[in-house]
Amino acid sequence: MIRRARDSGLEARRDAGLAVFYDLYARGQQRLGTPLLPADWFETLLCRFPADSVLLTVFRGARPLAGVIA
Repeated sequence: MIRRARDSGLEARRDAGLAVFYDLYARGQQRLGTPLLPADWFETLLCRFPADSVLLTVFRGARPLAGVIA
């Protein structure tokens, strides 16, 4: 699956930025009609647990497609 993703032009990047992640999150939640958590909530999460949290974003070229905080 990793090779297939790479051959499709997908690239996972760490710490691409909270603004990019939040935009993806907000668009996904709005499509589902789900209320959003505020951006400050995610910022606080990353600041309080810096050693235990990673922001990972998947890009195709310069376009972000998906993101996760793990």
